[in-house]
Amino acid sequence: KGTADAVSYAINARKSRGTVAAPTVITTGDDLLTLSAFGYVGATNTYLEAARVLFDSVGTIADSTTGIGGVINFQTRASGGSLTSRFGIQDTGEVNFVAVAAPGTPATGDRYIVVDTL
Repeated sequence: KGTADAVSYAINARKSRGTVAAPTVITTGDDLLTLSAFGYVGATNTYLEAARVLFDSVGTIADSTTGIGGVINFQTRASGGSLTSRFGIQDTGEVNFVAVAAPGTPATGDRYIVVDTL
């Protein structure tokens, strides 16, 4: 949606446990938002998930204004394979990449390169 307002239209997700009328505190590992991309596969007459971005809670969830940590995980599927984590941003600021032997070819075993915050 286009707007000339100072406030943008953003994608927002809110997560709680309990009910909408009576929300309760989330816990570490709760899925806060998932963005998924599916494509139609004619041989099975179904849609197959090709890529996913996960936004999850992490750490000790405290009853305070700063009491939640979050992680972002990017996953893709190689043709004939399964969804695999390729890139992640941790709550500590670390950025994780999955190393590959060659572009488009998964390496034997997942190897991560960790870039610490400066």
